[in-house]
Amino acid sequence: MAEATNIADARILFNAVARERADFLRGIRRGMDGWFKTINGPPDMGMFHTGDDGWEALGRLTQAAMFEGKIAARADRGAVQNILGTIFVRKFLSEALPIDQRNVARALSETVKTAKQLFRSLTHFIPCQLTSDPEPVGLSLGRIRFLSRREAKAVVRELLRAERAANPDLPAADRAHLLRAIQYHKGYRWFVQVPVADCAPKRSEAIAELAATSALDFLQVIIGARNSERMTIDARPHLYEQTASIQRDDGSGRFSISTGWALKGQGLSKGWTTEFLEGEEAFAFDQAGAILESRLDPDLDRPLSQRLLDAAQWFGEAVRDRSPSTRLVKYVTALERLTLTRKERTDGAPDRIADLVSSRIAAMTTGLIPDRTFAQNKAAFKRLYTTRSELVHGGISPLDPKVPDAVRDANDYCEYAIGRALHMWDRSAFLDPALPLASLEDWFNRLVAWQSGETGDAGS
Repeated sequence: MAEATNIADARILFNAVARERADFLRGIRRGMDGWFKTINGPPDMGMFHTGDDGWEALGRLTQAAMFEGKIAARADRGAVQNILGTIFVRKFLSEALPIDQRNVARALSETVKTAKQLFRSLTHFIPCQLTSDPEPVGLSLGRIRFLSRREAKAVVRELLRAERAANPDLPAADRAHLLRAIQYHKGYRWFVQVPVADCAPKRSEAIAELAATSALDFLQVIIGARNSERMTIDARPHLYEQTASIQRDDGSGRFSISTGWALKGQGLSKGWTTEFLEGEEAFAFDQAGAILESRLDPDLDRPLSQRLLDAAQWFGEAVRDRSPSTRLVKYVTALERLTLTRKERTDGAPDRIADLVSSRIAAMTTGLIPDRTFAQNKAAFKRLYTTRSELVHGGISPLDPKVPDAVRDANDYCEYAIGRALHMWDRSAFLDPALPLASLEDWFNRLVAWQSGETGDAGS
């Protein structure tokens, strides 16, 4: 079935190319949208237009090559499409091969082999902002490391030594280019070092940025939102940023102008990285490192790791968000992703999902929030859930006065629940590619029964 579809798409592509070429030679011009739907023609013949139908067929063939060749997670789609177009033109226009099962399959296979030749194993150094004060030692979450400025400088020195040894006669233009890159990064105090193996360079960069952000998500879970809300991957290279404001006194008509400087980054105690790595948080960092492997290797399919990565992403986005209403939505969404194990049927009870999520969050956080029993936690979170629902369904304004209080509580529940999952869920479960959702659901049910007093053992 797939082979027949590929053959049909190849014919659609070249019929469209022939039609567009004939129209072009007759002086017929397409709209602007069609200008960019092209493939490289045979040598010395320039670009060939594909039209809408040919362009869509080319996209389907590209997708087929990537999935049949098992490179969809590692390849850059645009690069693969260019390679496929060039190979198809050579085979079916220049060499005039028949469009049949054998030749189309060979063309797709050659596309995959050519795309793989461009794959590289790269280590990315992504500037970020953690704290305003420098630290001598960074910290690692598995293979991802937050480099302190001192560590980053040592890495750069080693890279320069290796570059000089490999290319002692580096051209002046290349040296100037290298120095500009170093000069640009001089103002940053933190970097994320992310190794990505065997991917197209453009895809590797996207994977590295996502993995770096996920590492920051877990860092913010572990050390807490209140200690990390000014941390960001989207950093700026200076410790301070200039501020200014202008107001007019409508009574006197005079302007009031103020200028100043705002400190960027989080203010944490000296030696905070060492304290965390030597304290009880070390286990959570280790667990997060194992989970982050699912970000570094795009072919890994580990359901529980993905679940926690998603929940941590919603949490991290909420911490870095400045709008109380959207922060509340993201916090509650994080907890839904953490606790919902299957599509629930309401069966005439519209609050069934709210009750289920509230029970599971109460079970995960009871004992961590002072002076709140399981029942009190469940009732408190259900109120948060209701406020979130009113927000997203238009029942209340984002400026409703109950939103800020709900955000504070939602942050605590989210932080404690994800943190407890990091500590309580077994490492082998995070690494299991075949973990059934039923086992996670059973774990939640046993935990709820234990925390609510219905049984005496939460299990593991």
